[in-house]
Amino acid sequence: MSKIINPMLINSLTRNQNTNKLKQTSDNNFSKVFSHELNHLVFSKHAINRIEHRGIELSEETLCKINTAMDKLVSKGSRDSLVFIDDVAYVVNPKNKVIITAVDKENLKENVFTGIDSAIFM
Repeated sequence: MSKIINPMLINSLTRNQNTNKLKQTSDNNFSKVFSHELNHLVFSKHAINRIEHRGIELSEETLCKINTAMDKLVSKGSRDSLVFIDDVAYVVNPKNKVIITAVDKENLKENVFTGIDSAIFM
C-alpha cells in the first residue's frame, strides 16, 4: 500500500500560508504540525474518496486526535479499529497508521461495522 495524502489538504495548507503575511508564524506552526501528522498517517484510496465525497474536514486537531487514538490502540494490541471523533467514524489500522475509511454523521445511521476488534471515542 502506497502512502496517499489528500491533495485538498495540501492545497488548503499552501493557500493558508500565502494569504496573509501577518499570520506567517501561526501558519508555520500549523505547517510543522500538519507535516508531522501526515508523515505518520497513510490514507487509503478508499478513505480519500470518502473524505472528499462526504466533505469531511480534517483539521490539525482531528489529525492529532487520530494519531493519539492510533497510539493508544497499538498499545492495546488492536488490529483494525473504529475511531470516533466529532461525529465522524474512522476505520483504521493503528499498527500501520492507515485510515481505511471515514463515515460522517449523516451516513452512520444503521451502518454495521465488521472486522474491527476495538473502538475508541476521542
